[in-house]
Amino acid sequence: MSEVEVGTKKFDRFSIVAIVLTAITWVVFIPFLPWTIPLHYDNQNQLDLYLNKVTAPIVIMLVMIVSYIVIKRKAQRDKQHKKLGNVSFNTAFWNPMAQSFIYLISLLMIFHAQGYNIINNFIGILILSFLLILWGNYLQIIPVNSKNIGIRNQWTSANEAVWKRTHRFVSRLFIATGFVLLVLALLQVINSVTALLVFALVGGAAPFIYSKYAYQKIVHGKS
Repeated sequence: MSEVEVGTKKFDRFSIVAIVLTAITWVVFIPFLPWTIPLHYDNQNQLDLYLNKVTAPIVIMLVMIVSYIVIKRKAQRDKQHKKLGNVSFNTAFWNPMAQSFIYLISLLMIFHAQGYNIINNFIGILILSFLLILWGNYLQIIPVNSKNIGIRNQWTSANEAVWKRTHRFVSRLFIATGFVLLVLALLQVINSVTALLVFALVGGAAPFIYSKYAYQKIVHGKS
């Protein structure tokens, strides 16, 4: 089985797990939720958009299932046309992203309905941590020189070994940083501005610097 096939199957399994986990989460919390699930407040802080606790999970699950089917069918069409090339892999990547994002929305709806005041600072860091961990988990299985996903620059594009080593290193860095940010947010020792700066440095500067270092070490033999 090719690397592309393995990665695409992992995306599919992750998406299904996210959908099932969302359903389980709603089933567990429904008995403890108020009848009204608030969604939006107007300028006078009056509730103007809401769902009841029966309709809300149905809407969420329908959105997840429909998006899963649409993205999966698109990936299958790409597979047929491109013989399971990077196009189908790149399309399939968006399924776990979409399902995980909707699951986060579900959690926010549930906690907000229960009266928890989830501050914007924590929500922002939670999203950044989630993005780092998710990206880190899939960087290692991205096909070499993928056109739409991955760390593409003059060094990774020029050498397969540099591509693989850079993605392996950055994958571990993203996952570790994501968990560290999450722990620091729970301990309330970091704010969203600092977390965003860390996210920018890890996501932007680190891949660039390491890929250049790996290229010089592999191609030119410099330490």
